[in-house]
Amino acid sequence: MAILTTDVVGYSRMMEADEEGTLASLSRLQEEILKPRILKSGGRTIKVMGDGLLSIFDSPAVAISTALQVQHLLASEAVGASGTDALRIRIGINYAEVMITQDDVFGDGVNVAARLEQYALPDGICISETTHDILPEELQRLFVDGGLLHLKNISRPVRAWHWPRTPTIVQSIRTVVAVLPFQSADEAANEFLVDGFTEDIISGLARFRSLSVIAVSSAFAFRDRSEGLKEVAQARCQLSRDRQHASVGRRGSDHGADDPSRHGAVGLV
Repeated sequence: MAILTTDVVGYSRMMEADEEGTLASLSRLQEEILKPRILKSGGRTIKVMGDGLLSIFDSPAVAISTALQVQHLLASEAVGASGTDALRIRIGINYAEVMITQDDVFGDGVNVAARLEQYALPDGICISETTHDILPEELQRLFVDGGLLHLKNISRPVRAWHWPRTPTIVQSIRTVVAVLPFQSADEAANEFLVDGFTEDIISGLARFRSLSVIAVSSAFAFRDRSEGLKEVAQARCQLSRDRQHASVGRRGSDHGADDPSRHGAVGLV
């Protein structure tokens, strides 16, 4: 059985901007386009879940053809209430054995289809390898190998195939900042006051989403120690084994620059 799932791209944002208009557009999409196309192709709509729709087909080829027809139709005929963005959907398809009741369908294959849909491009289709392998050659050629995916709550990796192209993977790189404890030049100064100053800096920097700020507890572990920023970075990478080793430049110059771990420092790791 071929399981086909859809959802609307940016649905929550659209609902926030114009709830009434978005609901009207969604109703038209589901009642005038998706359900009739699925029924005409011999498929069956199992249920509608908000902006999502779950349907099944006896033939994977028919499911794929229906999905392509829907995406081409939406590309040529914008579905959206006046003043709202046109609705765009993602489609996921998987071929697997499932248990069908009068008003629902169950099985691991349903979960795979739903997870694949999340990897589809806006206006695109993402299918499993089990689906791709039994398609006619003319349909197989339309899809691009997306490699193995590790899907949420699915123990085995699943090879995905994309139409019209594979998503571009953008690697997120964030600057890591370490704020080492400050030490007052006045030995009589209140240590709590100086620590509070350090904590304020850390809290302020943590508000920036583009920065990854080392926690207060980790930074304060280097109080009164001789390590510089490079050693802080190495210690952090040792504790966070899933992160790559960070390279840290030396701070100061060779002309008697103070040790940052003694006087406090803000450094990039």
